[in-house]
Amino acid sequence: MANIAKSIVFGWKTIDKIRVKNSGKRLVISYEAVGDLVQMLAWLKAYKAASDTPLAVLTTKPQSPLFRLYKDSYDELIPITSEQKEIIVDFFKTDLGQLYRTKYPEVLCLWYTTNIRTSVIRNTSTMTFSEICKAVLHLPMSEKATELTIGAEKAEYIADLIDKEIIDPGHTVIINPYAKSCVGTPIEFFGEVAYEIKKRNFKLISSTVGSQKPVEHTQPMEFDLCEAAALFCSCGHVIGARSGFLDLAAQCSCKIAAVDNDIYEYSDFYRIEGWGKKNCKTFHWNRTANDKIVSEIVEYITDERNGESE
Repeated sequence: MANIAKSIVFGWKTIDKIRVKNSGKRLVISYEAVGDLVQMLAWLKAYKAASDTPLAVLTTKPQSPLFRLYKDSYDELIPITSEQKEIIVDFFKTDLGQLYRTKYPEVLCLWYTTNIRTSVIRNTSTMTFSEICKAVLHLPMSEKATELTIGAEKAEYIADLIDKEIIDPGHTVIINPYAKSCVGTPIEFFGEVAYEIKKRNFKLISSTVGSQKPVEHTQPMEFDLCEAAALFCSCGHVIGARSGFLDLAAQCSCKIAAVDNDIYEYSDFYRIEGWGKKNCKTFHWNRTANDKIVSEIVEYITDERNGESE
């Protein structure tokens, strides 16, 4: 009870102080993880357009490259601390937090745990993260996410990679075997996929950060999220463990093979097909069907007859 009382008292005071200071604005409490943040920003442009009232995003990560990619989705970024974010999110999980939301509809907390129980998310087979985001933002289910393109500021970056023959536009596959929550698919599996695709004369790139091991039969590359979006649009094909990396790819014109496995409990909720695009497909890895899944992904990625972006 003491913790709940603390959440109510400190939460109300914290968000109300920010609301009063920013009177005349709509406020959205932002996600933090890459995939969650992409989900928010991809739909936020339509929410912004629904009103002339300025839209400000409260975020612990104002320096994220994603905000540069989606600069048309908001009017202002308001930095908050991680402690403030935790207090605000905990507050909106309470009944009084829901009352505050009704009293001040200009304040919107997008964190799905403040809108729906985690147990429902874990066990659903019919609802996706995208649908929850649209519902919280009062958008129709038919709303399409903002699609990203190669911006002028990244055109030279892509041209240089083409000149150096590192990438072949429309005939290069980016592979990212790493994910924070969807773990358990061995990197060797992605190496087998890369080996078979390489036989078909595709170029292959591994997305690596720091000391991460690249996928065998690929060229390792490290790039930021703005560069990643440009690469997705140019290369045309992405394979990876289910992660926010793939959510960003889903906003670009490319074909995506998302890989999860039997121990990933949020497979349905976070399925890449939830973006509503024809160029996204999920493959469920398990050790006994390893060779079959390798073949399925290779055929899907290299078949130029399918996967056209909507």
